[in-house]
Amino acid sequence: MKTGKILATLGIVMLLGGIAGALLWPSPGGSVGGDKQADVPPPSLPALPSPNGYDMLLQAGDNTRSPNSPVAEMSRGALETYLLSHDDAFEIATAAFETECRVVLDGEVEFSPARQEGLEALQRLAELFTARALLAEGKVQMQVALDAHLERLRLGSMVAQGGITEDLLVGVLIEEGARSGIEAMIRKLTKLSLENALERLTALEDSREMPDAHREWGELIDKTIHPSFLNSMTVEQRAERREGFRLALQKNTEQLRKLRALILQVAGRLYEFQTGKTPDTLSALVPSLISEIPIDPTTGNPFEDTVMSRGKGDIGAE
Repeated sequence: MKTGKILATLGIVMLLGGIAGALLWPSPGGSVGGDKQADVPPPSLPALPSPNGYDMLLQAGDNTRSPNSPVAEMSRGALETYLLSHDDAFEIATAAFETECRVVLDGEVEFSPARQEGLEALQRLAELFTARALLAEGKVQMQVALDAHLERLRLGSMVAQGGITEDLLVGVLIEEGARSGIEAMIRKLTKLSLENALERLTALEDSREMPDAHREWGELIDKTIHPSFLNSMTVEQRAERREGFRLALQKNTEQLRKLRALILQVAGRLYEFQTGKTPDTLSALVPSLISEIPIDPTTGNPFEDTVMSRGKGDIGAE
C-alpha cells in the first residue's frame, strides 16, 4: 500500500472515529430507557503497568511533527533531514518497545479530545518509521529497512492490543502499512535477514493475545452498567457501540490473517534458499521453518495449500 493511500485511509478512519466517538461517548443526560439495568461494579481488569509502554509511545508521538509532504514523495536529502530532527522520538519509542504496555479499554475511562490527539500522534510516529525504511531502501540497506518496518508493525500491534474502538482501528491501519512494506521487499532480503524477519514476526504473532481480553471486556460491559460510560446511553446508542466494536474486532481478525500469511511468505522464501525451489505444499515448511500450519482466523481452519497457487513468491498473498 502506498503511503499516500495510507494517509487518505487514515483521514477516513479518523472521520469515522469522530462519528463513533459521538455515538459511543454521548453527553450526559441521555436516557437508557428500557435497557437500563441496576448499577453494578464494572468488570475488573489488571492494574495499568507503571511505567506503561503505551504512555511512552504517546510521548514519542508528541515529539513528532508532520512532514511537509508525504514521506513516499520525499527526496533522500529531505528524508535524512526529517529523520535527524526526530532522534528523541525514536529513543523514547525504542524504550517503549521494551516496556510492558496496556491500553485502557472501552468504558474503562471516558473518551476525551486528548485521546484523539494521542491517536493522531501515534500515526505520525508510524510514518516516522516508514520514512526510516524508505531512506534505508534507497541506500540498499535492506536490513535497516526491514528493522524499521518491523518496528512500525510492533507499534501497531501495541496500539491495537486493547484500547477504545478507535485504538483498535488505528493500530490495525499502522500494522497494515508495515506489513505491506515488508511484503514488497521479501525477495530483496538475504537469507539471514529472512531468518531474522521470521523469528520476529512469529514473536509478534504470538503476542497478539490482548484482543481476546478486549473482546471479553466488551462482552462483559454489555451485560453491566459502567457508571461513567453506559448510564447515559440510549438503547440505540448501545447498539451502535456494540456494532462499531464488532467491526473493529473483525478488522483486527483480518489483519491477524494477513500477518500469518506474511509469515508463510517469509518461510516460503527461506525454503527457496534452502532447496532452490518453491514449496509445493505448506506441509513442506513444517517443522524446519514453522512449527505447524497456522490457523486462518477468518475461517477457524488451517491455511490451505491454495494460498501458494498464485505464483513464485506469493505464498499467503491476499
